[in-house]
Amino acid sequence: MGENGAGKSTFLRLLAGAYIPTTGTAHISGQVTSFFNIGLGFEQDTSGYSNIILRSLAMGKSYKQAKAVVPEILEFTKLGDAIKRPISTYSHGMRLRLAFAILTAHDHDMILMDEWIGAGDKRFTEAAEMRLRSSVEQSQIMVVATHNRTLMRNVCNKGIVLDKGEILYRGEINEAVEFYEKEIVEPRKLSGENLKTSEL
Repeated sequence: MGENGAGKSTFLRLLAGAYIPTTGTAHISGQVTSFFNIGLGFEQDTSGYSNIILRSLAMGKSYKQAKAVVPEILEFTKLGDAIKRPISTYSHGMRLRLAFAILTAHDHDMILMDEWIGAGDKRFTEAAEMRLRSSVEQSQIMVVATHNRTLMRNVCNKGIVLDKGEILYRGEINEAVEFYEKEIVEPRKLSGENLKTSEL
């Protein structure tokens, strides 16, 4: 967590292997799956069903594994017959649900999420949160950059506070959130800086 420009997205891209550290070294073991852009990787002219298969294969899963998760994804997304239509006909919310469902239907060593999902209705948000919690309980690693402190406390067990690319605090999530509020949010309020709603 951290204010805009603190280095959250850069840190995630370092974990994803997209960036190389300018000093020191980064050691990441296991398969890393990134969830930075929900539209990235979708084939617009093919069906939702085909995209489930294609995205699963791109994650390194077998065709059998890809087919096996289709019923679960259909149940979660509630897309119904729309799964047979091209992705180009989907609304933003439909694409969001499908991308998120595909990502969380498979086991991963590490999931990286840049900002919490802001689209979707309350029912979807609650269902997505439960799904994320399930991933954590399966001993998988999820690293999420977000301003949503309620989500942090509900889903995360550790927290890192960044500022200008430096780690200011690392520890248990409740203590990390308290540090973030006391050392980052409150001073900005007192100094009269304008905070975006998403940062509160």
